[in-house]
Amino acid sequence: MPKSDIDAIVWWIPFKSLRNAVRNLLNNYTNLFNINSRNLENINYNNEIRQNITQIKQEINKLDIRNKARMQLLSMGEERIIKPIRNEKLIVSLTTYPQRIVDIDVVIFSLINQSIKPDKIILWLAYEEFPNLERDIPNHVLNLKKLGLEIEFCHNIYSYNKLIHALEKYPNDLIVTADDDIYYPYNWLEKLYKSYLENPNVIHCHRAHRIIFDDKNNILPYKQWLQEFKPQNSNPSYLNFSTGVAGTIYQHKLLHNDIFNEELFLELCPKADDIWVWIMALLKNTKINIIDSNMSHIVDFEIGYNYYSKLVDINVVQNFNDIQLDNCFKYYGDKLKNKLFEE
Repeated sequence: MPKSDIDAIVWWIPFKSLRNAVRNLLNNYTNLFNINSRNLENINYNNEIRQNITQIKQEINKLDIRNKARMQLLSMGEERIIKPIRNEKLIVSLTTYPQRIVDIDVVIFSLINQSIKPDKIILWLAYEEFPNLERDIPNHVLNLKKLGLEIEFCHNIYSYNKLIHALEKYPNDLIVTADDDIYYPYNWLEKLYKSYLENPNVIHCHRAHRIIFDDKNNILPYKQWLQEFKPQNSNPSYLNFSTGVAGTIYQHKLLHNDIFNEELFLELCPKADDIWVWIMALLKNTKINIIDSNMSHIVDFEIGYNYYSKLVDINVVQNFNDIQLDNCFKYYGDKLKNKLFEE
């Protein structure tokens, strides 16, 4: 790695000692890689070094994003930026928990800094996890209220917090879900909203997988679906399985009323709100559209630390998605699968 590349990576690190330490670490890894790359028999070792360097670059890039966002937040002053302007409100909704709330300000900055502003940004926090309410929230997060952030406390339905509570409170408005460890590009919301205005009768998302069947018309396991599917055209489909992490825009009327059946979804899909919402759309005959110029490759925008616990570790790695999907099909019967075959 050239010195100029290393300097470009580390220059935003705020503390000189940390900046120099990271620079030295990258230099050491680069030297090791250069030495071993001359020995073609050590391919596996070279790959390991290359992976380590890539991981370090990713972690430093996350730190870089955090630093830049926080510096820009400091320059924003105290004028309220997020305020209602539309009759049909455009609401960005997200949730977090104590382990991640320290970095939620970076995510919220990316939402405030969108090319079109939402009418509301709501952060849902569970009473069970924040029993002292705002006293459990870091001051640098509370300070975002002056820019328009709204903090709502709710009973805990886990990953469902970001959508269900907002749909219940704002049934006639548009709800856009966001995750708590993604730095969203400046035109993320604009792309979703424009796609909705062009076709308000479907659900629009940035990222989706394509459901695949075997030769006996059985749905293949989740891991075998077409991941981060990029269609050649923008035709909505029941087979598009939206993943909420990259952002999805919803209307209450496009989802079956069981969407609010807390006892049922915690029984059938306790860890997979994406599956439950997709089932609710299917029951309501609502198709899903993958928008053009989307941000499907979500890893490019992640800012979470490696030690963050993630539902993907349970749902995908441990195949829990397949179990929860099967639970839903057993409960609602073959009419859902038959609808998929119509396409």
